[in-house]
Amino acid sequence: MTDIPEEIARPVEDYLRGAYHGDANRLTRAFHPEAHIVGFLGEMYLDEPAPDFTARLAAEESEEAAGHAYDKRILSAEWTENTAMVAAENNVHGRRFIDYLLLMKIDGRWVIRNKIYTTPPK
Repeated sequence: MTDIPEEIARPVEDYLRGAYHGDANRLTRAFHPEAHIVGFLGEMYLDEPAPDFTARLAAEESEEAAGHAYDKRILSAEWTENTAMVAAENNVHGRRFIDYLLLMKIDGRWVIRNKIYTTPPK
């Protein structure tokens, strides 16, 4: 895979590391405040505004606190001058998620504008 520019990789890393550590500051920095996180947890469809998603992750026991190893990676990325799409594998408390992160450069700063995800069968 082509190396992702640092300015695009930074919010993705903030999201992945923030989720692992339960770090609300990193999660807030990663997501646009009006972003939505939508996807399938098994067969159940969920839709959360980014601030609710961040608060929920910060309130739950983090993967780090539960003793889980960091198990997240970028699968692919495409970008243009001011938009990007990053696919990531995100293993959370033993469940595999595939995330599709849509990023935009807004007011000179890259942020995750929306996230969709699924939990494929093992």
